[in-house]
Amino acid sequence: MPRQEMKLDSAVLYSNDVTAAVRFYTDLGLSLITDKSPAFAALAFENGVQLAIKKSTEERESPGCQTIFIDSANIEEVFAKAKSKNLNIRKELTTQPWGQEFSLWDTDQNKVVFVKRS
Repeated sequence: MPRQEMKLDSAVLYSNDVTAAVRFYTDLGLSLITDKSPAFAALAFENGVQLAIKKSTEERESPGCQTIFIDSANIEEVFAKAKSKNLNIRKELTTQPWGQEFSLWDTDQNKVVFVKRS
Protein backbone atom coordinates (compact mmCIF):
# COMPACT_ATOMS: atom_id res chain seq x y z
CA MET A 1 0.00 0.00 0.00
CA PRO A 2 1.55 3.36 -0.98
CA ARG A 3 2.29 5.80 1.80
CA GLN A 4 -0.08 8.75 1.78
CA GLU A 5 1.01 12.09 3.08
CA MET A 6 -1.26 13.45 5.77
CA LYS A 7 -1.31 16.88 7.31
CA LEU A 8 -3.62 18.74 9.62
CA ASP A 9 -6.16 20.79 7.68
CA SER A 10 -8.06 22.37 10.54
CA ALA A 11 -9.14 22.01 14.16
CA VAL A 12 -12.08 23.30 16.20
CA LEU A 13 -12.06 24.66 19.73
CA TYR A 14 -15.33 25.17 21.57
CA SER A 15 -15.86 28.44 23.37
CA ASN A 16 -18.21 30.21 25.74
CA ASP A 17 -17.29 33.55 24.10
CA VAL A 18 -16.20 33.39 20.46
CA THR A 19 -15.43 37.13 20.31
CA ALA A 20 -13.03 36.94 23.26
CA ALA A 21 -11.38 33.81 21.84
CA VAL A 22 -10.87 35.51 18.47
CA ARG A 23 -9.21 38.46 20.21
CA PHE A 24 -6.90 36.06 22.07
CA TYR A 25 -5.81 34.13 18.97
CA THR A 26 -5.39 37.24 16.80
CA ASP A 27 -3.24 38.73 19.59
CA LEU A 28 -1.03 35.66 19.14
CA GLY A 29 -0.71 36.40 15.43
CA LEU A 30 -3.35 34.24 13.73
CA SER A 31 -5.31 35.86 10.89
CA LEU A 32 -9.09 36.11 11.10
CA ILE A 33 -10.57 34.70 7.90
CA THR A 34 -14.25 34.18 8.81
CA ASP A 35 -16.16 36.03 11.50
CA LYS A 36 -19.70 34.94 12.23
CA SER A 37 -19.50 35.89 15.90
CA PRO A 38 -20.98 35.15 18.31
CA ALA A 39 -21.52 31.65 16.87
CA PHE A 40 -18.39 30.87 14.87
CA ALA A 41 -15.08 32.22 13.61
CA ALA A 42 -12.14 30.79 11.67
CA LEU A 43 -8.53 31.84 11.90
CA ALA A 44 -5.49 30.78 9.94
CA PHE A 45 -1.88 30.08 10.73
CA GLU A 46 0.83 31.27 8.32
CA ASN A 47 0.93 27.79 6.71
CA GLY A 48 -2.81 27.85 5.95
CA VAL A 49 -3.94 25.45 8.68
CA GLN A 50 -7.19 26.75 10.11
CA LEU A 51 -8.36 27.01 13.70
CA ALA A 52 -12.11 27.35 14.10
CA ILE A 53 -13.75 28.70 17.24
CA LYS A 54 -17.32 27.51 17.71
CA LYS A 55 -19.80 28.59 20.36
CA SER A 56 -20.51 25.63 22.60
CA THR A 57 -24.11 24.54 21.98
CA GLU A 58 -24.07 20.78 22.63
CA GLU A 59 -23.21 18.79 25.73
CA ARG A 60 -20.14 17.22 24.10
CA GLU A 61 -18.71 20.65 23.19
CA SER A 62 -16.82 21.42 26.39
CA PRO A 63 -14.80 24.64 26.45
CA GLY A 64 -11.68 24.38 28.57
CA CYS A 65 -11.11 20.68 27.90
CA GLN A 66 -8.92 20.95 24.81
CA THR A 67 -5.16 21.25 24.30
CA ILE A 68 -3.44 22.41 21.14
CA PHE A 69 0.27 22.41 20.33
CA ILE A 70 1.67 25.12 18.09
CA ASP A 71 5.11 24.78 16.53
CA SER A 72 6.89 28.13 16.45
CA ALA A 73 10.30 28.82 14.91
CA ASN A 74 10.37 32.18 16.71
CA ILE A 75 9.14 30.97 20.11
CA GLU A 76 11.07 33.64 22.05
CA GLU A 77 9.24 36.41 20.15
CA VAL A 78 5.85 34.75 20.62
CA PHE A 79 6.55 34.35 24.34
CA ALA A 80 7.59 38.02 24.65
CA LYS A 81 4.42 39.07 22.79
CA ALA A 82 2.25 36.92 25.10
CA LYS A 83 3.92 38.47 28.16
CA SER A 84 3.54 42.02 26.82
CA LYS A 85 -0.19 41.44 26.22
CA ASN A 86 -0.60 40.01 29.74
CA LEU A 87 -1.94 36.73 28.39
CA ASN A 88 -2.55 33.99 30.94
CA ILE A 89 0.85 32.25 31.02
CA ARG A 90 0.52 28.72 32.37
CA LYS A 91 4.18 27.71 32.06
CA GLU A 92 7.11 30.04 31.43
CA LEU A 93 9.44 29.51 28.48
CA THR A 94 11.79 26.64 29.27
CA THR A 95 14.50 24.77 27.42
CA GLN A 96 14.23 21.00 27.33
CA PRO A 97 16.60 18.42 25.81
CA TRP A 98 14.28 18.23 22.77
CA GLY A 99 13.75 22.02 22.35
CA GLN A 100 11.80 24.86 23.97
CA GLU A 101 8.23 25.24 25.21
CA PHE A 102 5.81 27.47 27.06
CA SER A 103 2.06 27.34 27.53
CA LEU A 104 -0.94 29.60 28.03
CA TRP A 105 -4.57 29.29 28.98
CA ASP A 106 -6.87 30.76 26.36
CA THR A 107 -10.03 32.66 27.28
CA ASP A 108 -11.90 29.37 27.86
CA GLN A 109 -9.04 27.75 29.81
CA ASN A 110 -8.01 25.56 26.89
CA LYS A 111 -4.30 24.80 27.10
CA VAL A 112 -2.19 26.27 24.29
CA VAL A 113 1.34 24.86 24.19
CA PHE A 114 4.03 26.44 22.02
CA VAL A 115 6.98 24.27 21.04
CA LYS A 116 10.21 24.72 19.12
CA ARG A 117 11.94 21.42 18.51
CA SER A 118 15.74 21.30 18.26
